[in-house]
Amino acid sequence: ELEEETSNLLADQLAGLNGQVRELQDAHDAAVQECTRLRSESTKLRAENKTLSAERDKLVRKKEKLEVKKAELVDKLNISEKARIAARERCIGLLERQQVMDHNHANADLHSERSGGTHRSGATDNSRPASTKVHRGSVAAATTTTTP
Repeated sequence: ELEEETSNLLADQLAGLNGQVRELQDAHDAAVQECTRLRSESTKLRAENKTLSAERDKLVRKKEKLEVKKAELVDKLNISEKARIAARERCIGLLERQQVMDHNHANADLHSERSGGTHRSGATDNSRPASTKVHRGSVAAATTTTTP
């Protein structure tokens, strides 16, 4: 009877150990599957990271080129703006001088009319074409124009 109880006890222990072994084997198999999945995902992520890094480096180089191009364009714009302002100032100066000359010319014509209709050489001054005469509003119009 003692042998039978010992046999039963050993059989129960073996069955329990056998169940634990199955559970451990199942857990091991699941861990191996998870490890394989994680390794695969890690390989995939490394490849994606390599692609993204190459793309980022390409974009950084492109950004640097664009920044250089922008700086060049800003310099050109500044030079162009300075030239535009200088040309505008020259035009305003020319227009003002032309107005002074026209004013002096008009005064001389008025003086000439009062003294008999001749001017300096005795002839009426029609040598200046009408297209070169500047009217008083011209300088104001030139100074109020703006560029887009």
